[in-house]
Amino acid sequence: MKKMFVLAVISLVVISCSKKDPNTEAAPLLEEARQAVLEKDFEKAHALIDSIRSAYPRATQVRWAALYFEDTVNFEEAKVQSREADSIYRFGQFEFEDVTKGLPVYHPTVRAASEKLDSLKMERNRMQMKVRFFHRKIQERLKQKENQGKSDK
Repeated sequence: MKKMFVLAVISLVVISCSKKDPNTEAAPLLEEARQAVLEKDFEKAHALIDSIRSAYPRATQVRWAALYFEDTVNFEEAKVQSREADSIYRFGQFEFEDVTKGLPVYHPTVRAASEKLDSLKMERNRMQMKVRFFHRKIQERLKQKENQGKSDK
């Protein structure tokens, strides 16, 4: 009876030790997400990070790395969106000048074009603020990591 119990315990230990490390299984997904960001495929990167969270709940190291990396994904995505919004705003300025040339300030066309230009400017400013936010967030995380490294020593 004791031999059976010892054999059962040993077999359970061997089975539990032979299980793959969830961090090593999840790491390729994180690498794929990094590649997606390099290709400017932000939707795929977000989807891969979400799949790491759901498929590998015990892969804590990779999940922490994915959490930090998600800020980088958001930062890169915001930079692209900011460039697009700035380009649209600049085009809107030229369009405003063409449409309003020779018209009085109180003309309805001028007012409508002015409102359109204002909304484009607000969107551009919003995107620029988003870029600054994620940049600061990444910098703060780096400071935290640096301070944590100093306190560990």
